[in-house]
Amino acid sequence: MKKRRAVLAVSAVLSMGMAGQVQAQSSVTLYGLVRGAVDFTHFSSTATSPAQSATYMTNETSFFGFTGSEDLGGGAKAIFKLESWFSLANGALTVPGTLFPREAYVGLSSSTLGTLELGSIYTPALWISYAVDPYLRANNGAIYNLLQQVPPRNSYRGFISTQNNAIAYISPTFLDAITARAMFAPSENTGPQSQIGQMYSGSIEYNKKPLYVGASFERSWVNTSSLGTDATARSNTTITLGAAYTFPWFKLSGYLLQNQLQGFNTLKGYMVGATVPVGTSKFVTSYSSTHTVNADGTKAGVFAVGYFYPISKRTTLFTSFAQMHNGSQTAYGLWPSETIYNAKGLPAKGQNIRSVEAGIQHLF
Repeated sequence: MKKRRAVLAVSAVLSMGMAGQVQAQSSVTLYGLVRGAVDFTHFSSTATSPAQSATYMTNETSFFGFTGSEDLGGGAKAIFKLESWFSLANGALTVPGTLFPREAYVGLSSSTLGTLELGSIYTPALWISYAVDPYLRANNGAIYNLLQQVPPRNSYRGFISTQNNAIAYISPTFLDAITARAMFAPSENTGPQSQIGQMYSGSIEYNKKPLYVGASFERSWVNTSSLGTDATARSNTTITLGAAYTFPWFKLSGYLLQNQLQGFNTLKGYMVGATVPVGTSKFVTSYSSTHTVNADGTKAGVFAVGYFYPISKRTTLFTSFAQMHNGSQTAYGLWPSETIYNAKGLPAKGQNIRSVEAGIQHLF
């Protein structure tokens, strides 16, 4: 995702052959973000769970990565990206046993033909969510609290963020504004349920200030036996639409999502948000909601407001308040502290959450 990538760049000239040498310039960049926060969280009482409060040292999406390219001539490049994800609280990998869970791919890029990537890759739907989320997919008010698949508490209802075993294509930008993305992932399974794990997706985006509009379609085949069904392959289809408009003094954004998991009622969700710059700092606010059609107790919503104050080009102080309202049949948490309290059985169904976080982030 978009971030400042600087500090370490290594350039070398590679020579091949003895006579008539062909030289290609290669570069590798190390980059990252270290973000930590203290999160004060309160859980409301329910019929089965008492009110509780806790203070957490949160991970807050710290990562580092490597990108590289080799100039192949004629506007073509070989490229790669390896991006890790770790907890600032204890130094452990955020996804145990996976070194590069955010993205890991190799590919070819052409200024006229587009980009081909192979590996573990962000989905087309993720880029739309990033473009319209005032929180830029971080902090306790992020769009993925309700609208993204986040196992284990929401394994199927919403868009996929990163797809393993994927082949992705990104078009060149047309008319200085329009970009298309396509993705396919084979199941790598055999037997009668060989479809399970297969996925394909696509999107189109228009991005020319002051207007941004993006739409995506995503279909995968999943095993929903964990939801009490048989183990046959079921289709899971998600459609998203996002838009944002930048006015002289603020930016408004909106997002719609519909998910149809075969054999289950349709899930619908939305987000509305705003970003208000104040000098070099900014206020952000958003409201997200989701519900399952014709299913009582499934409506959940998050209201959030935050403030980000840069103290240098690469270091920012931030604070954010978020309120989660769970329906009687939902138990959504607030990122990032949910990675800690989910293991303790929190929240319970119908339990509301208040979160106040304050922290610091540093880009390198």
